[in-house]
Amino acid sequence: MRRMNLILLFTLLCVFFNCNDRQQEKKVDKENTEQGTSGFPQQEKIKILNLPNGKKIYVSAKIWGISSNHEEIVFSETPITVPDKNKDFIFYTNEVFYKVSGKRLYIYACDCDTSEPKATFKGVNVILNNLKTSSQIKDYSINYKKYGLEKMSIHHSPPSSHSLPE
Repeated sequence: MRRMNLILLFTLLCVFFNCNDRQQEKKVDKENTEQGTSGFPQQEKIKILNLPNGKKIYVSAKIWGISSNHEEIVFSETPITVPDKNKDFIFYTNEVFYKVSGKRLYIYACDCDTSEPKATFKGVNVILNNLKTSSQIKDYSINYKKYGLEKMSIHHSPPSSHSLPE
């Protein structure tokens, strides 16, 4: 009889711990689902460029997907929720280099996967410089500071706001 009680107790403990583990798994799945609309974890970084004329450009770097293989960097005139191909510069890459000079925004990016908007930004002249070769991309990645550029990357955490001199 004592042996039966031990077996029954052991069985009940196993059932209890198994149910508890499943509850933990559901909690983790719920947290991951809340992180992105796709149901997969995502990371997003946002930077605000304050131009001398008071204009703001919002820059967002986002990575998502089941294996974190979707990369996107967006330059927009409005706070970015969902990028708009008609209004925003969208780069499907892991880093973009830029510089503001007066009313000009110079962007240096791989020309592989880029979406240029149909409409132009108001109050700022955007000059897109395509990096065409892997050696060019590597050179800018290493020497961007020497060229007087800033970098927006999915890998590095930028400050939340950046004011630029006139």
